[in-house]
Amino acid sequence: TAAGAPFHAVLPHGVDEVGIAGALQGTPVEIVKARTVDAYSIAKAEWVIEGYIDSSQKIWETEESEKSGKQGLHPFFPEWTGYLGRAYKVFKFQATAITHRNDRPIFWTPLSFGVEGEVLGNDLREATLFELAERIFPGFVKDVCVFTGLQSAGGMAIQVKKRRAADEGFQRNLIQVVLGSTNFTRLLVVVDEDVDIYRPEELIWAIGSRVDPSRDIIHGLGRGHAFMPLERGESAGALEFHGMESIGFDATVPIA
Repeated sequence: TAAGAPFHAVLPHGVDEVGIAGALQGTPVEIVKARTVDAYSIAKAEWVIEGYIDSSQKIWETEESEKSGKQGLHPFFPEWTGYLGRAYKVFKFQATAITHRNDRPIFWTPLSFGVEGEVLGNDLREATLFELAERIFPGFVKDVCVFTGLQSAGGMAIQVKKRRAADEGFQRNLIQVVLGSTNFTRLLVVVDEDVDIYRPEELIWAIGSRVDPSRDIIHGLGRGHAFMPLERGESAGALEFHGMESIGFDATVPIA
């Protein structure tokens, strides 16, 4: 969870990810000096790969991409978006040591699309987006829910409370802020406090009964994520990144 923190606008550059992890678990994270590099590792890690990035040379991530000489075109490994990642030419990582827990270390990766990604990312994403909204519209947002199964596609619902006529329109500003806050936000539904954002049938009800398609669907266009099909195009064998449209639904009842 902590390692995913830099994806979100609320957390500043250089944030202490280990400190965040300690706060989440309620106790400091134990660290230990690495054996071959001037760095520290998580003391209770199952596996530790030590090394350094050699910025003087770049290497291809797969033989297929190296042979073709094209970046972002050939498959790499399953990614958190639910699609295959793509191979690129990147700075070389030179491993200097691999250590592990003495007693039957567990080999496990949470990167592929699945429940692990939801557990790792959803809570922190909800919290950071809630604070982002609270900084801009204090007291307006009541709750944030990132949809299970759509965390990778940026699917979420936000519950708001319009307290006075002057609050009308904040929900539309909020949609634009959230759609532009990360490079993979794709779908957002904003509802009133009478809608349970943890029940999909209530969200569909709100969209079906409170959204005017000509007015209440807000579109955003920007840089998405290369792992998503809508972001990618190929012309004459060359890879193109053409951006992808994100969608926000203002499913709130206007204040008369």
